[in-house]
Amino acid sequence: MHPFAAIALDFVFAFALLCSLYVALAWGELCGVRPGGDKSGLGGFAFVALFALARGVALALGMLVVARDGELVWLWLGHAAIGLLAWRVFEAQVARLQRDRWAVTLVGLFVAAVLPVPAFTLVLVRGNDRWLVGGAATMQLVAAAVAVLHAVCFWQRRRGMLRVRRA
Repeated sequence: MHPFAAIALDFVFAFALLCSLYVALAWGELCGVRPGGDKSGLGGFAFVALFALARGVALALGMLVVARDGELVWLWLGHAAIGLLAWRVFEAQVARLQRDRWAVTLVGLFVAAVLPVPAFTLVLVRGNDRWLVGGAATMQLVAAAVAVLHAVCFWQRRRGMLRVRRA
């Protein structure tokens, strides 16, 4: 890949990452709302769909650039399936809050920090193959870094939501 193309792809990747970190923060907030607490902000979760869609489109464009012969359709189908799964789970967890129940923390963490990993890892590693070499070990390190970054956002936001606020 030409160095300028790799730089352009990295800008797309950075945009997707920022959108994804917002989604991870939203999952942390969702999992930090206490039953019986104020639910007036649930309407704000509608923006999660916009950020998740922006992330999905940006990563799909990245896949368009890095896909090898015969991979693109399968990559996009898998990417779309993961995105739809994540959205359906998000809707289910919001519904739990509306019924005054906790959103399931492990489910939120999985969707926020694990599901984005395959697409991000593929686009980052293949898009920067001139300097990011090492095969499976590199893929594992990048995947772990992406997962940890998302998990930290999730846990920090959840912890902030659970803090006791006294007037």
